[in-house]
Amino acid sequence: MSAVGWICWRATAETREWRELLLNNSYSKRTPAVRETFQRLAHRRIPEEGAPYRPWEMLVLEGDEGQRRILIGFTAPGGRSDVHLHVFDEGFRRLSVTTLTPPVHPCGLHFAEGDRSTPWSFAFDSLTPGSPTRSFYALQAGRPVAVPREETDP
Repeated sequence: MSAVGWICWRATAETREWRELLLNNSYSKRTPAVRETFQRLAHRRIPEEGAPYRPWEMLVLEGDEGQRRILIGFTAPGGRSDVHLHVFDEGFRRLSVTTLTPPVHPCGLHFAEGDRSTPWSFAFDSLTPGSPTRSFYALQAGRPVAVPREETDP
């Protein structure tokens, strides 16, 4: 009987970690323990993102008929501002990996869901002391493509 339990536990290991990562991302307050769990799980799911890159944020885009796109961004500490953006579908299959470079050197970075009228759109905020700079993107064939601002304004 214990063999059946072990087989079931082992068979669901990968999706279980993804579900835990999604749950961890839904917490509104990022305590050090929650942040550490998020980083550990993201590195386990995306092992090729080794040092010095670290997971910094995740965004889940909801589509029609239960479709989702999961975006996980990795940054490097120490003055580098490029972001490795990994895009996954609802079955946790990787669709693409893209390097995004903010237009200014940010103090922080943030993802936000984009305009609902543009499918799979999201915004990428570069937080700076003066004012944040916002870039808009939409996923096309699983890859982020820059969208001019006038296309996203209502």
